[in-house]
Amino acid sequence: MAEGRATVIKNADMSEEMQRDAIECANKAMEKCSIEKDIAAYIKREFDKKWNPTWHCIVGRNFGSYVTHETKNFIYFYQFNKLNFKYACRHCKSLHLARHARQNNRLLLLGARREGNILSTKRNYSLQYSASGKAHRVELVGHGSGYWWMMSELASLTKEVNHWKSLAEEYRVSLIAVQEELVDYQAGSRDLEAELEIQLDDAESKNRELTRTNQRLRMECDRLKNKLDGLQLEQREQVRRLEVELDRVVVERDGLQRYVRELEQQNDSLERAHREALASLEDFERRLNEAIERNALLECEVDEKESLREYIQRLKDETRDLRLELHVKDRVDHQIGLANNSVSSLAHVPNGSAACANDASQSGSTTTSKIPAFNILTDFWRRNNKKSKK
Repeated sequence: MAEGRATVIKNADMSEEMQRDAIECANKAMEKCSIEKDIAAYIKREFDKKWNPTWHCIVGRNFGSYVTHETKNFIYFYQFNKLNFKYACRHCKSLHLARHARQNNRLLLLGARREGNILSTKRNYSLQYSASGKAHRVELVGHGSGYWWMMSELASLTKEVNHWKSLAEEYRVSLIAVQEELVDYQAGSRDLEAELEIQLDDAESKNRELTRTNQRLRMECDRLKNKLDGLQLEQREQVRRLEVELDRVVVERDGLQRYVRELEQQNDSLERAHREALASLEDFERRLNEAIERNALLECEVDEKESLREYIQRLKDETRDLRLELHVKDRVDHQIGLANNSVSSLAHVPNGSAACANDASQSGSTTTSKIPAFNILTDFWRRNNKKSKK
């Protein structure tokens, strides 16, 4: 099998995943295939499965002794939708365009030649390589006026037969190795089959045990389901009773809250009445104290009134006596005056005027002595009238 390698030139139309797939597929192709045509067919088949490609699948291949020395310097780049490929010269690092075809074990390259480091498509020609590696210029017929062909011998028939013989020997050695592996595999498979039968018996016994356990657990599950249904019914009934009890308690609580509010209102009313009563009691106490004080004052005044009454009685008696005395004295004075008038008419006039003056002075002094007693009585009666009004 020929040796080779795969490489990728970055292309804007190719994603990283497509480039990875191209390298992987090319490496597999070079491992499985021996000639260029088989490589191309393999890569096209593999990529058609996934991508249906219209881009370049890139393959680098060294064909060993099957090509001439100068052909070993090329790396081939295939594009399957047009059956085109590119090949790059390893010496000048430039690209050459070509069309791939297969004809009687010859590789036909249609394209441009390299002049220095520049690709030229103006002059088309072909080169035919001999067994010695010398290139001969050959003009192709029947492909148009502007095309030349470049042909290269891949290998001689003897080398190809040797190649297939070596390949057959490799396959024979591989067959012997595979047969030995088959014998070992059959021996191992018999041991494995016996072991698997033992494991199968154990698995069947475990399966029967698990089946019995499953049946028992199913019965237990049914029993628990029935028990759960009964508990759920009982729980629903209990929940219903509790809901009824809760409604009753809520109603009772609302009634108690209303009663508490009424009691609070009554308590507020009683507290307000109590405060009013305390205020009234304080007012009564104050009035009582005032009444006691007034009563004490009145008692004092009564005592004073009694004393004043006695005093007034004495004054009345004195006043009566004084009135009687005054009346008597007035009568005496009147009589004296009459007598003096009669005497004056008989005596001198100056002496009579002097007597009259003496009588007037005596009567004025008596009147002034009696005025304070009347003033005292007037003040006393005025005070009594004010106290009675209070």
